[in-house]
Amino acid sequence: MSSAPRSAAIAALVSLAIVACWRSSPPPPASPPVAEQSTARPQRVAPPMRNVDIMFEAMERFTDDMCRCQDAPCAQRVSEDLTRWAQDQAKTEAEQPQMTEEDQKRAMDIGQRMGTCMQNAMMGSGAGSSGTLTP
Repeated sequence: MSSAPRSAAIAALVSLAIVACWRSSPPPPASPPVAEQSTARPQRVAPPMRNVDIMFEAMERFTDDMCRCQDAPCAQRVSEDLTRWAQDQAKTEAEQPQMTEEDQKRAMDIGQRMGTCMQNAMMGSGAGSSGTLTP
């Protein structure tokens, strides 16, 4: 199999793992009651993170770890960590996260980068954090 289809296949598998193995996070703690007629300026509160955004943060950390790998044993360790994480998520998953079209593109981009870095590490070429395939 040539490197382009292999990279695409790895990216697709990682993306499927992202979607299939994500769990819902517990809801954020309730906000304290707001004092009546406060003269202080209202504070802008950031909306709570969506479950899919929390999942993306985890996947980007795994991808960064993979892109730092310079050899196959390192890539295998990161892959095993990712598998354990995905299995833990699947055990407690009530439903799959709702992903927008933009989310799906982001998942594919993360998966493509991880696949490229994994392939580089397995070949011992270590692309570094860029995730670009090296000859």
